[in-house]
Amino acid sequence: MFSKFSLLLILTACPNIVVHQLGQMMPNDTIISKGYKPSYLRTSIGIGKLLTLNDSNKIDDSLKNSTPFINLDLMEIDSKQYPEKIELRASVFDTSGLYITGLAPPYFSLQGSYHDYWNKLTDSCKGIENDIREFDVTEIRENTSEPYSICFVLDHSPSMGNDRAEKLQQAVKLVCSGIKKEDYVSVVKFSSKMIIEVALTNKKDEYRNNIKTDGLKGNYGSGTAMYEAVLTAMNEIIKADSKYKKILILFSDGGDNCWKGPVDTIYRRARIEGVKIYSIAYGLTEEEPLRNLSEFTGGRFFRIYSSKEFPYVFKSIYFALNNYYKITYKPPECPGLHKVKVHLKLEDIIKKQLISEGTYDKSIFTELDPVGTITFVNIEFDFGKSTIKPESMYLIEQMAKELIEHDNIKVKISGHTDDVGTDEFNLNLSIERAKTVKAVLVKMGISSKRLSIEGLGESKPLVPNDSEENRKKNRRTEFTIIER
Repeated sequence: MFSKFSLLLILTACPNIVVHQLGQMMPNDTIISKGYKPSYLRTSIGIGKLLTLNDSNKIDDSLKNSTPFINLDLMEIDSKQYPEKIELRASVFDTSGLYITGLAPPYFSLQGSYHDYWNKLTDSCKGIENDIREFDVTEIRENTSEPYSICFVLDHSPSMGNDRAEKLQQAVKLVCSGIKKEDYVSVVKFSSKMIIEVALTNKKDEYRNNIKTDGLKGNYGSGTAMYEAVLTAMNEIIKADSKYKKILILFSDGGDNCWKGPVDTIYRRARIEGVKIYSIAYGLTEEEPLRNLSEFTGGRFFRIYSSKEFPYVFKSIYFALNNYYKITYKPPECPGLHKVKVHLKLEDIIKKQLISEGTYDKSIFTELDPVGTITFVNIEFDFGKSTIKPESMYLIEQMAKELIEHDNIKVKISGHTDDVGTDEFNLNLSIERAKTVKAVLVKMGISSKRLSIEGLGESKPLVPNDSEENRKKNRRTEFTIIER
């Protein structure tokens, strides 16, 4: 779902830049992946100061033309407002781990326009690269970031060992000391049993005092019920008001050996509730279960190997949630997989264009769409009639292809109109249009048993019928998954 992951672990407590190489940190019994050399950020730096440092160090053209020491990372793509808006979150940092600020309003501190630097954005779909001419970039810092409802889900199975479990608890307690006062926090510990150690609260003293740092003391059980723990955590997170962004931070040194049901029910539940899962795989645990939880929910995946990394990775996740560049634009409408590329030009530091990419899926149906998912299709009809315009037939052909590919899905076709005409006329028109769409799909090979219809007339507008543009939005056909 996302571009290749760049590991950036960030701390904000120390005013000095201290980079720890992996070899200095690893316990003797730690087995690490070849080439694993993370660095840890303890502060950010303004682009102006970075340029001054570069000038004083006299970075020459040979270094500027070498492998980039500034990185651009597209961390997240939020497509919930598609097709009206896509929101990207990006981070800019150097190879020593410094997060770079001042590249966009309201903190922009370079000459010219920020678009001179954020100079290109593309959104490609079905082999067509669309150059996005109009897009906005805003720098978000902790004082302006959105509020969060966060649950830490912590593996306390016997394989963790008492010492590592205690270090894990201490790391979570430490990061909680720096959480914004309006954010909600909960803590779930698990092995074969679930313990809600901290019920969701935004009272810092309460969650700080209730996090125990006693290792594996207590009755946690012997298994690893990771998926059940995730569901338990979701039930805590969603207690917060809808304005809070829902984040689940999952730490495990192993997979799940207790879950009996299909795993995709976890993914679907997370998508329904709007929960993003940030998973941390410790040691030599299998990556796939944790990585899938992150990728299918729009979160991020981290791989670590040392217990000394615990506080760094937790703090880095929280830092990145509150410090980023927000890029917004209106995407091209295309039912399929979209590939986004962000370009950043910083020629005074590095000659090469910085590029980061990611994907989001706007296929009509995906494997993870739950029952109740609604897809809007802009099928156009002749005015006042149920005759489909020829230029809209390709949309129905695409729908037929999707239904053939996802042959377990049953859908309800709902017709909607604007407010031009009487209520009775519009109700009948919407029914006839839904019937027409169904008939065309049946001709294309879709069983009529998989298709039901309804007409809603003008009763459920998306937007006020106060302009021709809005009326066009309200004249729509919806496909709702009713069974899969």
